[in-house]
Amino acid sequence: MRLISSLKPNRKKTRRQSFFKMIRKRITLCLVIIAPLAVFIAFSLSNAGADWIESKINIIENHFMELTASAGLKVDSVNVVGRKSTHKDDLIRALGIKIGTPIFQTNLKHAQERLELLGWIKTASISRKLPNEIWLNIIERKPLAVWQHKQKIFLIDSEGEVIQRKNLATFDYLPTVVGIDAAQNAAFLLDLINLYPSISNRLKSAQRVSKRRWNLYFKNGLVIKLPKEKLASALDHLSKVNKEKNLFERQIISIDLRIQNRMTVRLDDKAKKVVLAEGENT
Repeated sequence: MRLISSLKPNRKKTRRQSFFKMIRKRITLCLVIIAPLAVFIAFSLSNAGADWIESKINIIENHFMELTASAGLKVDSVNVVGRKSTHKDDLIRALGIKIGTPIFQTNLKHAQERLELLGWIKTASISRKLPNEIWLNIIERKPLAVWQHKQKIFLIDSEGEVIQRKNLATFDYLPTVVGIDAAQNAAFLLDLINLYPSISNRLKSAQRVSKRRWNLYFKNGLVIKLPKEKLASALDHLSKVNKEKNLFERQIISIDLRIQNRMTVRLDDKAKKVVLAEGENT
């Protein structure tokens, strides 16, 4: 496990046995104080209303937190493992933990739930390391593509989950996928395309058509119309023909692979004129 970052740098401390003796004594004192109060609360339950009971429990809880904090059981540092892209301020707000607060005061389950609502965080786990440390381990989502839908763009991961909605200029190296269900189906398509560098290196965007199939758009404007089924076979065939005929560098507008075992190539107007001229001379 490698410490990636810390919300507050650890201060090097010299800990002595006397410090731990003091903690044990103060914890014992807490128990001595709380035990009689607990007995008193239990004795009074039959004659007390719910509001009264709740108020007394809150008082005892607050006193307990104060006593544990005075015994040294308070947050001195929050250590974070796995943070690369999650913004530090977002992390601090979601955690809701302040330096100096009693270490038992924080509801770790609620903090975990808030953290996992952040777009970048896939999973989070939080633990206490007594007497004064909070440890946070996070696994971040990995950007897969930019999803365009209803004239809005989102950064998504391989599960189609939205990571980020703003400031996406730094992710312009990723392909764009377009369509209502494009986010959920992008991983399968892009994983296949990445097996063919001659295609993946030229890919600019992919459009989902009628929730059935894809059109690929290359950086040079070439459109590849893929079939609904046997997508892997179509991409493999396209890659092999390109290697033999150098298709991607020719004056071609589109390549249609929707019909199995057939490739229809459409030339641009300039290329058509060249073909006609060659035909006239024969």
